Amino acid sequence: MRSSYYAMSQPLQRSRVNTVLVFQGEQAIVTNLLIECIETQSDRIVFGGEISLSDSTLMHLREVLLPLVDSILSSLGVPSCCYRLSISNFSAASVVEQQTVISGHSLDVSLLLGLLSAPLGLRVPAKSLLTGHVDANGAILMVQSLPEKMQSAISSLGISRFYIPRLDSEQSLKALRPKLRESLHCAIAQAK
Repeated sequence: MRSSYYAMSQPLQRSRVNTVLVFQGEQAIVTNLLIECIETQSDRIVFGGEISLSDSTLMHLREVLLPLVDSILSSLGVPSCCYRLSISNFSAASVVEQQTVISGHSLDVSLLLGLLSAPLGLRVPAKSLLTGHVDANGAILMVQSLPEKMQSAISSLGISRFYIPRLDSEQSLKALRPKLRESLHCAIAQAK
């Protein structure tokens, strides 16, 4: 009963979280996820707009991220909800001239924060950009194509902080040109 009371008595909440996606292994595009709490649906996750997740990414969302979100919300006394996910400012389909199916785990941290912030009514800072893989234990792990994502973050107007997993074991930073690596380290130092 509490869950239906919450859904009817509280305004529907939404969250916006910036992320960066890489297409064709090299082209990184900054975009943002829109996540809304919606009335109860037969499927807890519905998609709006042009977003499409690969089967494995959708399974990870349902089997790993949603249970983590539910556990955190439950510990705070907040009931679970259903969500609508969409992407705004998403020109990747026209840029890469292909049907856009998002795969991989780069969205995990953005999705996790968005799925938590929407029912809690918390705002994720608009000038922040997030990437990282979240495993079943809630650990945040490295993702692929980090140099491309960082380069896109550096060149994006309006992004002042880029949150990434720890770089201690990241070998892809060695692939950066020295000048770009220096710019990246400066950007990371400024974000601290």
